[in-house]
Amino acid sequence: CTNYSCLGGTNSELYNLHFSSFGNGNYFFSQNNSQNIELIANVSNASKYLGYRIVLNGGTCPSNVNIGEPFAVSLEWKNEGNAPVYEKWEVWYELRTTSSPNYVIWEFKTSMYKFMGNDDSNPLGMGENTLLLPYQYSGIYTHIQTITVETIPPGQYYLCLSIRDHYGYSQPLPLAIYGRVAGNYPYGGYYILKTINVNAP
Repeated sequence: CTNYSCLGGTNSELYNLHFSSFGNGNYFFSQNNSQNIELIANVSNASKYLGYRIVLNGGTCPSNVNIGEPFAVSLEWKNEGNAPVYEKWEVWYELRTTSSPNYVIWEFKTSMYKFMGNDDSNPLGMGENTLLLPYQYSGIYTHIQTITVETIPPGQYYLCLSIRDHYGYSQPLPLAIYGRVAGNYPYGGYYILKTINVNAP
C-alpha cells in the first residue's frame, strides 16, 4: 500500500490480521515532503496497534479502610492493541510503605487470574479463554475485587498494582500508561494506584 496507509485504523490489514510487527523494506520516500510526512504519520499510527496495548481507563477505591473489614477496588481495563497477551500473568494488589524503597507489606492475587484462564491444566496459557484481554474484547472490562487487609500495622500505605509472571521469570508486564515505577521487581515494575489509610479494627 502507498505510504503504509493500509496499516492505520481498526479496519486496516494490520488490525484485522493481528500484526505484531512490520518492517521498513517497502518504505517509499518521495521527493514530495508532504508524502513523507504522511508516511511517518501512518507508520507511527500503525505502531500503536501492534501486539497488545493494555491500558487502565480508570478505577475507584476508598481512601480509608479498616483492618479485617472488606473493601472493593474497581479497575477499568482495555486492550487497545490488535492481539492478546499470550503469556501467563497474574494480577496482584500490594500495600507498600510510602517511604522509599516502598517495601511490600501485604499482597493479594486478584480473581482476574481466573478471568485470564491461567491454571495448571493449561500450562502454556493458550486458547480462547486463557488470554489477558484479547483484542476481540474491544470495550472496557471492569474488574471489581473485594479485599480484606489482615494483620498489618495501621498507617498510610500505597495501594499498588503489579502484573507478575506466573513462573517468576520475567519482570512485571508493562502497561501502555504512565506511572510505572522504575527498577526491577520487587523495587520497581509496579504502579501506584492510590494512597490509602489503613485503620485499626
